[in-house]
Amino acid sequence: MSTTVPVDAPVVPLGAQVHDPVQAAIERANTRQDQDHIFFGITRSTCPECLALINAQILFRDGQVFMRKFCPEHGHFEALMAADADWWLHALSRTKPGTIPLWHATQRKTQCPEDCGLCDDHQQHTCYPLIEITDHCDLHCPICFARNQHAWYLSPEQMTFMLDRLAQAEGRAEIVCLTGGEPTVHPQFFELLDIAINHPVATKVAVNTHGLRLARDEEFVRRIAETGAYIQLQFDGFKAETYRRLRGADLSKMKRLAFDHLAKYNVKTLLITTIAQDLNEDAVGETIRLVLENDFIHSLTLQPLIYCGDALSNHLPHDMQRHITLTTILNLLEAQMDGLMTKEDFVSIPCSHPSCSAVGYFLKAGPNDWVSLARITQADKMLNYLQNRLLFNSEQWMRDLQSNLETLWSASAVMESEKVGRALSCCAAAYAKDKTLVGMGKMIGVHGFMDPSTYDQSRAMKCCYHVLTTDGRMMPFCNYNIFHREKDMQRRNALARA
Repeated sequence: MSTTVPVDAPVVPLGAQVHDPVQAAIERANTRQDQDHIFFGITRSTCPECLALINAQILFRDGQVFMRKFCPEHGHFEALMAADADWWLHALSRTKPGTIPLWHATQRKTQCPEDCGLCDDHQQHTCYPLIEITDHCDLHCPICFARNQHAWYLSPEQMTFMLDRLAQAEGRAEIVCLTGGEPTVHPQFFELLDIAINHPVATKVAVNTHGLRLARDEEFVRRIAETGAYIQLQFDGFKAETYRRLRGADLSKMKRLAFDHLAKYNVKTLLITTIAQDLNEDAVGETIRLVLENDFIHSLTLQPLIYCGDALSNHLPHDMQRHITLTTILNLLEAQMDGLMTKEDFVSIPCSHPSCSAVGYFLKAGPNDWVSLARITQADKMLNYLQNRLLFNSEQWMRDLQSNLETLWSASAVMESEKVGRALSCCAAAYAKDKTLVGMGKMIGVHGFMDPSTYDQSRAMKCCYHVLTTDGRMMPFCNYNIFHREKDMQRRNALARA
């Protein structure tokens, strides 16, 4: 029987050894190696170069969580998602079902994030609405994500329309935040503030500011105090170099003057601190101590620097393999607080995606003595007060104080029962006096926003920080900054010119 040899078969010289790929693979089998990571799952992300939506792998390596993705045009990218894989994994177990808005401004027609507004595919209502009242600002921060164009001011009529739309979607909002740009430069600032405070949708109103006017104009602060509004003050630390690199000027003296005026008029203040890689990581502990020492400061939110807007156009250096994440800040906090706070004192806020926010609550037991709420009650009981909200519900907690006393003393808290008793007594007295825990209770939070390198679509779909637009939509903060801000800026600027 003859065998037909293909015409394109290779010619093997006489005496040559025939290569057998199967046999060669068998011989190499004992040399195979494992991956340097554990594959956890997959999500949708973006190419940081062209913003195309692409698949991204979630990987565990060396106790950390990474995102690896590939763009056909721009190649491979990898970014650190969490510096502590154990904390990140545990946080995932504490998520809660989202609350459906009363009304959706948009309907899904294509895919997330193209139909933002919120579409009916979004998994959470608006917990924290932000209203940008101007794109004017008297600073030029190299890290500004808003890309201020100095082109428009929100009108009172637009403010009322946006709040009406918010009410249509939410009924009541726990807090409404006025931001910018720099909201205090708006020529009708107090008129807009008054509209927000008196609108039935707003339970509380906050003003997000860099604080220059608070430092320069004491009368302005006095008027703020009369309204009862909260101030969210940008505070990036204590060093001149920090402010020069983040804000374009040394603002350290101005921050101290703003503090003096806010304290004088007892304005309820929330500090917002941006933590940047290789710049002000050492300010975490010192800033927390500042919050604990000042009764007028209600809370602190520590935020990793996000590389959006001007931070990208200014080409600020950053290493996505080791950049600052939520869990990085928790590690810094634990290292700098000498046992007063640990990352176990912080739980992920269940209203948003567990990777977005962590919060700890601390009750005052003495002049320099604080008790972590997580240490005297189970974290799951804390979550009952945080479910689908961002701020601590002090009224509900104090109403339930008597029943909580039966469960507060866990095995880990017995040794500190006297301290716990002092803390509860102080809080009960403060609440009886003015129905607030400000001064007696502090909230320390960490919130990690996303940029094109770290964008995770699953996080965006559970977002509860929403930017209200002048056409009545509500967009997840990270989606707005990464995908929609440029188009919205063009639309607003065109309206301002018309």
